[in-house]
Amino acid sequence: MVMRVLINQVLMKVHEFVFKFNREITMIEHQVRDEDREQLFKKILSISRQMVFLADKSDWEKISTLQKQRQEMLLVFFADKISLEEAKTVESGINEILNLDKTLMRKGHSVIKDISGELNTISVGQKVSNAYLDNS
Repeated sequence: MVMRVLINQVLMKVHEFVFKFNREITMIEHQVRDEDREQLFKKILSISRQMVFLADKSDWEKISTLQKQRQEMLLVFFADKISLEEAKTVESGINEILNLDKTLMRKGHSVIKDISGELNTISVGQKVSNAYLDNS
């Protein structure tokens, strides 16, 4: 009987230890996941900033590649719900991304407008040249 009581006490201590250990592991996993999510979101913001920088250099091919990467990262990030702790930071980051995207779109439209003007000039020049050749 005494042996049984001792075994039960040991088992209770082991159970208590395992429970605490599992709880600590869960907390660490959440902390690592949260840190990973934070790093992922920082990377998304960094890519968005880099895209605007590359627009100034007219590196549209690289921008397209970065856009695809960013889209994949956004899908991963938003696959999980946003915690209350993340909400303010994420809101601020989303606003920054939207503003950066507006800037990027303005720059893109400006390039399209410039190219369109150049194509129009070439077209007019070609028409003038053809008219000259037709009348010669």
